[in-house]
Amino acid sequence: MVPVGTCWRIIPSRFPIHGSLTFPDLSAVNLQMPGKRFFAILLCCGGIAVWLWQGSKGGPQASVRSDHASRHRDEGDASADPSKASRRPKPESLPVEKLAEATLSGLQSPDSGQRRLALDTLLPDLIGKDLDAAADLVKGLEPWASAEEAAGLLLDHWAETDAMAAAAWCTHLDPGKERDRWLARVSGKLAERDPAAAMTMLEVRHLAADLTAIGPVLHHWARRDMEGAVEWISGQSNSELCDAAWSRLALSLAESHPEAAATLAATNISGERQQEEAVISVLHQWILRDRKAAAAWVALFPEGPLRQRAEDEFNGTH
Repeated sequence: MVPVGTCWRIIPSRFPIHGSLTFPDLSAVNLQMPGKRFFAILLCCGGIAVWLWQGSKGGPQASVRSDHASRHRDEGDASADPSKASRRPKPESLPVEKLAEATLSGLQSPDSGQRRLALDTLLPDLIGKDLDAAADLVKGLEPWASAEEAAGLLLDHWAETDAMAAAAWCTHLDPGKERDRWLARVSGKLAERDPAAAMTMLEVRHLAADLTAIGPVLHHWARRDMEGAVEWISGQSNSELCDAAWSRLALSLAESHPEAAATLAATNISGERQQEEAVISVLHQWILRDRKAAAAWVALFPEGPLRQRAEDEFNGTH
């Protein structure tokens, strides 16, 4: 048996010391008595156990475990959020085929974070690299794979660079409301810089009578070229279409020139009901901009339901 005094010298040399090592004071213990010798050994072993336990909490071994856990936690975060994976290749560094695969995988993923990454980063990068590849990918998407939002991103970008090509792509979609809706979206984007070309696009595709489609075009036309818009509407033979177009034009004009819009609505709209609605819409905008001038205009109205409704508009607009 190793003497207790020797135990104090041997044990510490076998383990790293983490802080001060304290053993019980056995100087007063008579080691010649068997019972007391056994008690001293227990005290010594208990002190070593406490020292080892403290070391396991704060020493290098704990540091290693902490670093290991931290690494696993970071890896878990990276897998949950792909944007945190520093070693993942950036989208712009991927070849087109790999980028298309990653985009499709993200759009089809059940994880919302993966779909968001595909829509916000991967798909725009693919559109910038290879528009045709992006168009083929979007065309084959199922509705549940964020197809609606993906198509919107594609067509908005395409309409800014080549609206005619974007419209041609839309014509290959299944006939019906979906195709017409996307064509209207492309024409609306084109109208921001060239409303006349946008209206021609709708006419060629037989959508010039679709009020939903021509509305955005007329809105931009009124701001950029009022004379061109007036000329186009004046050339239409369908009276209902004309009234609807004049109403849309008047409402757009009222945002900046309510007096001119009021004159347009009063002189060009033939349908009584359509004219009344247009006049009230223009009046609402006029009250917001110049309440006194709007009141003077309403004072010219003949007595009747329209004048009463116009006066009521003042009470409801503050």
